[in-house]
Amino acid sequence: MQRNKPQLNLAEIARMANHSILYPLAAVLHQLSATLNSQQSGTFLIATEQNTSCRFAIEHGRITHCTHSRDKGAAAVQSLLQAKQASCAFSENLMLPFRAEAAVTHEFCLKTLGLQLAKLEDQSKLANETPVDPSPQPALDNSNTNRRNRFYRGGYALGDNDAAV
Repeated sequence: MQRNKPQLNLAEIARMANHSILYPLAAVLHQLSATLNSQQSGTFLIATEQNTSCRFAIEHGRITHCTHSRDKGAAAVQSLLQAKQASCAFSENLMLPFRAEAAVTHEFCLKTLGLQLAKLEDQSKLANETPVDPSPQPALDNSNTNRRNRFYRGGYALGDNDAAV
């Protein structure tokens, strides 16, 4: 009995990514590093200026598999470095299937791609910091003035306290 699995067309992913902004490869690798630091699991997708796609399988912040163009495993990691510009996306908890030959060691990927991970003590410091209050603060406090701004067909009308120009 066969199960019908939804197929993900990687060519469509690469075509969609080509409509986004391309960044220097270093910026994309920095984003990969940030994803690894967050200890998430999922698939990190990269589309290059050469119209090739790269996929990384990430489990709890560790790279387990990589494919790039027709390369798999360590060869894929090294061939990705030939790209100069790329765009990227991370799909959390999306675990795409990889062949066994696409398996890589996390340490090899870190060394080859030059990825920097935060040290454990740095991560614990970030976890203990108090979050910044996200509520917006007014730029100017105009609560003490009686000034009323009036709009008239897209422009300002003079208010009671405004001087004539």
